Amino acid sequence: MQQSYKIGRITAAQIDRAYLLVNRIAPKLDLDAWRAFCREILAQKSQAIDRDDIVIAVNPAGYVQGLCSHAVRKHPFHGRILDVSIFVVTSAADEAGIAGSLLDHLKDLARHDACNAIRIWTLGQNDWSRPLRDRQIDQPDHGVLMIPVAA
Repeated sequence: MQQSYKIGRITAAQIDRAYLLVNRIAPKLDLDAWRAFCREILAQKSQAIDRDDIVIAVNPAGYVQGLCSHAVRKHPFHGRILDVSIFVVTSAADEAGIAGSLLDHLKDLARHDACNAIRIWTLGQNDWSRPLRDRQIDQPDHGVLMIPVAA
């Protein structure tokens, strides 16, 4: 059974609920640091290049089941890209549906922002605490997925 998910920018009321997903991939990140990261994002008036944003997938019952952190960045080969530093999905029954809905939303964002590709990162054995806290990834290009965006 495929559900429909509401995909959109995180709101202040959803920050703590979204932390349950983030804590799975960044167990060293505490709730206060997550709240500060989200408040900074929500305080932004516009989405300029190199500014992080967060979108979430919410099921019909109101549970946060997916989350992406992304920013428009310059890539040496692809030019303007939508850089997805966090992509996490949780569901006992419909991970593919949630991931597909988030990916469709990211493609729409990439087209809107005139991006040539979407890069989704992985940290392998590491968790996401440091990139969330320090906003940097040590290796210059270890994204697991580079998706071309058609106009």
